[in-house]
Amino acid sequence: DIVYSNQALADMAALPLDEVLGENFMDVRIISPELIKDAYARFESGITGKSEPCEVYDFTLQTSGGKEIPTLVGVSVFTDDEGNPRGLTGVITDISERIELEQALRAERDRLDTLLNNIGDAVMVNDIQGRILFVNPAWERVHGYSAKEVLGKDSSFMRNPDPSIEDHDRMMEAIENRQVWQGETTMRRRDGSSYEAAVIMTPILGPTDEETSYVTVLHDISTLKEVDRLKSQFVSDVSHELRTPLTNIRLYLDLLERVQDKDNIPRYLETLSRESDRLANLIDDLLSLSRLDVGASPLLPRQVNVNQLLTSLVADRTSLASQKSLTLEIEMEPDIPKVAGDERLLGQIFTNLLTNAMNYTNEGGIITIRSGHAEHEGCPGVSVEVEDTGLGIVPEEQTEIFKRFFRGVASRSTGAPGTGLGLAICEEIAQRHGGHISVKSEGIPGEGSCFVVWLPAYPTPTT
Repeated sequence: DIVYSNQALADMAALPLDEVLGENFMDVRIISPELIKDAYARFESGITGKSEPCEVYDFTLQTSGGKEIPTLVGVSVFTDDEGNPRGLTGVITDISERIELEQALRAERDRLDTLLNNIGDAVMVNDIQGRILFVNPAWERVHGYSAKEVLGKDSSFMRNPDPSIEDHDRMMEAIENRQVWQGETTMRRRDGSSYEAAVIMTPILGPTDEETSYVTVLHDISTLKEVDRLKSQFVSDVSHELRTPLTNIRLYLDLLERVQDKDNIPRYLETLSRESDRLANLIDDLLSLSRLDVGASPLLPRQVNVNQLLTSLVADRTSLASQKSLTLEIEMEPDIPKVAGDERLLGQIFTNLLTNAMNYTNEGGIITIRSGHAEHEGCPGVSVEVEDTGLGIVPEEQTEIFKRFFRGVASRSTGAPGTGLGLAICEEIAQRHGGHISVKSEGIPGEGSCFVVWLPAYPTPTT
């Protein structure tokens, strides 16, 4: 029987107090039917001394309206002078708000775990001694360590051994003042390689405003740095290449304005025409590269008959070759497979290579175009060779000739027209077709060079 109850219990159960006092605990409508048996077992265990004299446990209380309230119950046995159990006292605390808070915290923790596990940036948490407390999967992927290997270790093993003194001082000052620090530094991976990282370090402050740990977010900016470097180099190269023909154009325009000997006019006009063509070609090549870089030149693959394409290109240039006292020969292997490609872009490769061969081969030289079957890494395909008997390419330049704006010794010594972009365009187009381009040359004048283009065969339908 309930011999005492305060108003708080009645309010919690949504019952008048007089409906609680004097009633048998099992009869009061504050226990759901499915829990009555469990409540009675606990009562009997306590009053008979079978359980601890003091117990705390979770219990679901039910209001008169049927609403369930999570509670925390503290039960104590009281005894008479002889130590015999005489009853139980209980303190019932509504823990609904605590449960809701725990659920909210659990949901927030789950959201945070999901964010940290899926974010692309590396995240690390250190204590104030620098020991690693947490790393996310992105940190593991970037640095090559597992979380198990690094937790509890000092994070100095992954930092740049020679940081900028100025950056280091600013970082230490921010840490000492419990401020956020942002900057760039070099970090080391497990394999010994390094990468450029944008870093944000944020202190986590405790209840007394003392820092307890630091969260560090690292974003790999190596690619961005390289792109920025290439962009600067590209702008510098373009500026230089554009400046040369423009300077000559201005010079000869000025000479035309002041010309006194009219016999020089044709020579001046010829130079202006040549430099204008050079400028136009440079702009065309730059536009071609730009379209290839951003994908603005869509690849329209279809079956291309390489032999027919080469025959057409050679026929178009036979007359020009004769004017330069050059011989064009073509050696085509019959029945080579068709390739999957854009005929216009593939034609640009072979046109550039043929033009280069004609520009760097002296009178009486021979230029040979060959086609044939060829495999690359087990993949069937077609090879096209453009071989000349020209000046050749010295070995030390053969790794550079496919770089943008590179012009070797032969081009500088002969003054042959060109922008230094043709081979870069050829390589880009070949790669977009799944192929590649290479060069063979001893660098000996008269023995010339041989450029080899490999392209994969058009896939044969399987039955």
